[in-house]
Amino acid sequence: MNMRKVGKVHIMNKGHMAYFEKDDVLHFAISDETEAGSVEVSPNVTAELNAKGESIGIEILNASGFARGGEKNAEGVPEQSPG
Repeated sequence: MNMRKVGKVHIMNKGHMAYFEKDDVLHFAISDETEAGSVEVSPNVTAELNAKGESIGIEILNASGFARGGEKNAEGVPEQSPG
């Protein structure tokens, strides 16, 4: 993965994105480094970390509901937010 550092920020030249339709998981990889840990940043969203604790990817579960702005219930039907 090509990255360049500007100050304390690493600028990614290109990343990888994959959608696993069967499992409804969206994965963004911003580094080819090995995952050493992860942190749940919100329900169904996990940040993947390298050995230094830096973010190397994001995984989104129930991605189709997330993309529409809503979560799915156990039957896979999007939940309606109270309006």
